[in-house]
Amino acid sequence: MRSPKSLALAAMMTSAMSVSAPAAPANISFTVERNGSPIGTYSTRFSGSSNNLSVDVDMRLRARFLGIPVYRFNYSANERWRNGQLQALDVSLDNNGEKRNLEGERAGNRFVWTANGEQRSVNGNIFPSNHWNPQVLRQNRVLNTLTGKVSRVSIRNRGTEQLQCENRTINATRYQYTGQIDTEAWYDQQGRWVGLRFKAQDGSTIFFRCKG
Repeated sequence: MRSPKSLALAAMMTSAMSVSAPAAPANISFTVERNGSPIGTYSTRFSGSSNNLSVDVDMRLRARFLGIPVYRFNYSANERWRNGQLQALDVSLDNNGEKRNLEGERAGNRFVWTANGEQRSVNGNIFPSNHWNPQVLRQNRVLNTLTGKVSRVSIRNRGTEQLQCENRTINATRYQYTGQIDTEAWYDQQGRWVGLRFKAQDGSTIFFRCKG
Protein backbone atom coordinates (compact mmCIF):
# COMPACT_ATOMS: atom_id res chain seq x y z
CA MET A 1 0.00 0.00 0.00
CA ARG A 2 1.39 3.41 -0.99
CA SER A 3 2.02 5.94 1.77
CA PRO A 4 -0.01 9.18 2.00
CA LYS A 5 3.16 11.09 1.13
CA SER A 6 3.71 9.12 -2.08
CA LEU A 7 0.04 9.48 -3.02
CA ALA A 8 0.22 13.25 -2.55
CA LEU A 9 3.39 13.42 -4.66
CA ALA A 10 1.77 11.38 -7.43
CA ALA A 11 -1.28 13.65 -7.38
CA MET A 12 0.93 16.73 -7.67
CA MET A 13 2.84 15.24 -10.60
CA THR A 14 -0.39 14.27 -12.36
CA SER A 15 -1.79 17.76 -11.86
CA ALA A 16 1.36 19.38 -13.21
CA MET A 17 1.36 17.12 -16.27
CA SER A 18 -2.28 17.91 -17.02
CA VAL A 19 -1.70 21.67 -17.12
CA SER A 20 -0.68 22.76 -20.61
CA ALA A 21 0.70 26.11 -21.73
CA PRO A 22 -1.85 28.63 -23.05
CA ALA A 23 -2.63 28.06 -26.70
CA ALA A 24 -1.20 30.24 -29.46
CA PRO A 25 -3.54 32.85 -31.01
CA ALA A 26 -5.73 31.91 -33.97
CA ASN A 27 -4.26 32.41 -37.44
CA ILE A 28 -5.25 35.57 -39.34
CA SER A 29 -5.72 35.97 -43.10
CA PHE A 30 -6.52 39.05 -45.20
CA THR A 31 -7.27 39.97 -48.76
CA VAL A 32 -5.26 43.07 -49.65
CA GLU A 33 -7.16 45.64 -51.73
CA ARG A 34 -5.95 48.68 -53.65
CA ASN A 35 -8.71 51.24 -54.21
CA GLY A 36 -11.25 48.47 -53.60
CA SER A 37 -9.74 45.88 -55.97
CA PRO A 38 -7.89 42.76 -54.71
CA ILE A 39 -4.15 42.77 -55.36
CA GLY A 40 -2.88 40.08 -53.00
CA THR A 41 -2.96 38.29 -49.67
CA TYR A 42 -1.54 38.69 -46.18
CA SER A 43 -1.42 35.94 -43.55
CA THR A 44 -0.19 35.60 -39.97
CA ARG A 45 0.30 32.07 -38.59
CA PHE A 46 1.12 31.12 -35.01
CA SER A 47 2.75 28.05 -33.49
CA GLY A 48 3.83 27.04 -29.99
CA SER A 49 2.13 28.58 -26.97
CA SER A 50 1.41 32.12 -25.89
CA ASN A 51 4.46 31.92 -23.59
CA ASN A 52 6.80 30.58 -26.27
CA LEU A 53 5.41 31.79 -29.56
CA SER A 54 6.56 31.65 -33.17
CA VAL A 55 4.84 33.97 -35.66
CA ASP A 56 5.14 33.65 -39.43
CA VAL A 57 3.97 36.51 -41.64
CA ASP A 58 3.60 36.28 -45.41
CA MET A 59 2.40 38.92 -47.90
CA ARG A 60 2.19 38.62 -51.68
CA LEU A 61 1.06 41.60 -53.77
CA ARG A 62 0.69 41.88 -57.56
CA ALA A 63 -0.43 44.93 -59.53
CA ARG A 64 -1.44 44.46 -63.18
CA PHE A 65 -2.02 46.72 -66.17
CA LEU A 66 -4.06 45.25 -69.03
CA GLY A 67 -3.59 41.85 -67.40
CA ILE A 68 0.21 42.15 -67.34
CA PRO A 69 2.02 42.19 -63.95
CA VAL A 70 3.71 45.58 -63.59
CA TYR A 71 4.54 45.52 -59.86
CA ARG A 72 5.18 42.86 -57.24
CA PHE A 73 5.87 42.98 -53.52
CA ASN A 74 6.79 39.91 -51.47
CA TYR A 75 7.26 40.09 -47.71
CA SER A 76 7.95 37.39 -45.12
CA ALA A 77 8.83 37.60 -41.45
CA ASN A 78 9.36 35.27 -38.52
CA GLU A 79 9.01 36.56 -34.96
CA ARG A 80 9.92 34.54 -31.87
CA TRP A 81 8.50 35.59 -28.51
CA ARG A 82 9.02 34.36 -24.96
CA ASN A 83 6.76 35.50 -22.14
CA GLY A 84 5.58 38.51 -24.13
CA GLN A 85 9.08 39.72 -25.08
CA LEU A 86 10.50 39.66 -28.59
CA GLN A 87 13.48 37.30 -28.78
CA ALA A 88 14.31 37.17 -32.49
CA LEU A 89 13.12 38.62 -35.78
CA ASP A 90 13.92 37.73 -39.40
CA VAL A 91 12.43 39.71 -42.27
CA SER A 92 12.95 39.49 -46.02
CA LEU A 93 11.22 41.57 -48.68
CA ASP A 94 11.34 41.98 -52.42
CA ASN A 95 10.02 45.36 -53.55
CA ASN A 96 9.70 44.89 -57.30
CA GLY A 97 13.20 43.43 -57.50
CA GLU A 98 14.81 45.49 -54.71
CA LYS A 99 15.60 43.04 -51.91
CA ARG A 100 16.13 43.83 -48.24
CA ASN A 101 16.68 41.81 -45.09
CA LEU A 102 16.42 42.41 -41.36
CA GLU A 103 17.87 40.06 -38.74
CA GLY A 104 17.73 40.65 -35.01
CA GLU A 105 17.84 38.95 -31.64
CA ARG A 106 17.73 39.77 -27.95
CA ALA A 107 20.98 40.41 -26.11
CA GLY A 108 20.18 40.78 -22.42
CA ASN A 109 17.87 43.75 -22.00
CA ARG A 110 18.50 45.05 -25.53
CA PHE A 111 17.15 43.99 -28.89
CA VAL A 112 19.85 44.23 -31.57
CA TRP A 113 19.27 44.00 -35.32
CA THR A 114 20.94 44.60 -38.66
CA ALA A 115 19.04 46.09 -41.59
CA ASN A 116 20.22 47.68 -44.82
CA GLY A 117 23.83 47.16 -43.73
CA GLU A 118 23.41 49.07 -40.46
CA GLN A 119 23.24 47.73 -36.92
CA ARG A 120 20.78 49.24 -34.45
CA SER A 121 19.51 48.40 -30.99
CA VAL A 122 16.88 49.47 -28.47
CA ASN A 123 16.57 48.99 -24.75
CA GLY A 124 13.73 46.86 -23.41
CA ASN A 125 10.94 45.32 -25.42
CA ILE A 126 10.06 46.40 -28.95
CA PHE A 127 7.11 45.53 -31.17
CA PRO A 128 7.53 44.99 -34.93
CA SER A 129 5.09 46.80 -37.22
CA ASN A 130 3.18 43.60 -38.08
CA HIS A 131 0.09 44.68 -36.09
CA TRP A 132 -1.11 41.25 -34.87
CA ASN A 133 -0.12 41.93 -31.24
CA PRO A 134 -2.65 44.28 -29.56
CA GLN A 135 -0.02 45.20 -26.94
CA VAL A 136 1.49 47.45 -29.60
CA LEU A 137 -1.41 49.84 -29.02
CA ARG A 138 0.19 50.88 -25.71
CA GLN A 139 3.51 51.81 -27.32
CA ASN A 140 4.97 55.06 -28.63
CA ARG A 141 7.57 53.36 -30.81
CA VAL A 142 7.62 50.37 -33.14
CA LEU A 143 10.29 48.58 -35.14
CA ASN A 144 9.34 49.43 -38.71
CA THR A 145 10.13 46.23 -40.59
CA LEU A 146 9.93 47.99 -43.98
CA THR A 147 12.57 50.62 -43.20
CA GLY A 148 14.56 48.74 -40.55
CA LYS A 149 14.33 51.74 -38.21
CA VAL A 150 12.43 52.58 -35.03
CA SER A 151 9.40 54.73 -35.82
CA ARG A 152 7.96 57.08 -33.21
CA VAL A 153 4.17 56.96 -33.17
CA SER A 154 1.10 58.14 -31.34
CA ILE A 155 -1.76 55.59 -31.32
CA ARG A 156 -5.27 56.80 -30.47
CA ASN A 157 -8.55 54.97 -29.97
CA ARG A 158 -11.10 56.34 -32.48
CA GLY A 159 -14.06 54.32 -31.24
CA THR A 160 -15.99 51.21 -32.15
CA GLU A 161 -17.59 50.89 -35.57
CA GLN A 162 -18.90 48.35 -38.06
CA LEU A 163 -16.15 46.68 -40.10
CA GLN A 164 -16.98 44.67 -43.20
CA CYS A 165 -14.96 41.46 -43.40
CA GLU A 166 -15.24 39.13 -46.38
CA ASN A 167 -18.01 36.98 -44.89
CA ARG A 168 -19.54 39.07 -42.13
CA THR A 169 -19.78 42.44 -40.46
CA ILE A 170 -18.23 42.81 -37.02
CA ASN A 171 -17.88 45.42 -34.29
CA ALA A 172 -14.26 46.57 -34.19
CA THR A 173 -12.31 49.39 -32.58
CA ARG A 174 -10.34 51.62 -34.91
CA TYR A 175 -6.92 52.89 -33.83
CA GLN A 176 -5.15 55.69 -35.65
CA TYR A 177 -1.36 55.85 -35.93
CA THR A 178 0.22 59.26 -36.42
CA GLY A 179 3.84 60.39 -36.34
CA GLN A 180 6.39 58.45 -38.36
CA ILE A 181 3.72 55.91 -39.36
CA ASP A 182 0.36 57.04 -40.71
CA THR A 183 -2.17 54.22 -40.75
CA GLU A 184 -5.39 52.89 -39.21
CA ALA A 185 -5.82 49.47 -37.64
CA TRP A 186 -8.94 47.66 -36.38
CA TYR A 187 -9.23 45.10 -33.56
CA ASP A 188 -12.28 43.09 -32.57
CA GLN A 189 -13.69 42.80 -29.06
CA GLN A 190 -11.25 39.97 -28.25
CA GLY A 191 -8.26 42.07 -29.28
CA ARG A 192 -7.75 40.23 -32.57
CA TRP A 193 -6.38 42.30 -35.44
CA VAL A 194 -9.02 42.42 -38.20
CA GLY A 195 -8.26 45.37 -40.51
CA LEU A 196 -5.70 47.86 -41.76
CA ARG A 197 -5.85 50.93 -44.00
CA PHE A 198 -3.18 53.34 -45.25
CA LYS A 199 -2.16 55.45 -48.22
CA ALA A 200 0.45 54.04 -50.60
CA GLN A 201 3.20 56.22 -52.04
CA ASP A 202 1.19 56.71 -55.24
CA GLY A 203 -1.79 58.04 -53.28
CA SER A 204 -3.92 54.90 -53.62
CA THR A 205 -5.73 53.44 -50.59
CA ILE A 206 -4.55 50.03 -49.37
CA PHE A 207 -6.97 48.04 -47.21
CA PHE A 208 -6.46 44.69 -45.50
CA ARG A 209 -9.86 42.95 -45.38
CA CYS A 210 -10.07 40.11 -42.87
CA LYS A 211 -11.25 36.80 -44.32
CA GLY A 212 -12.59 35.41 -41.05
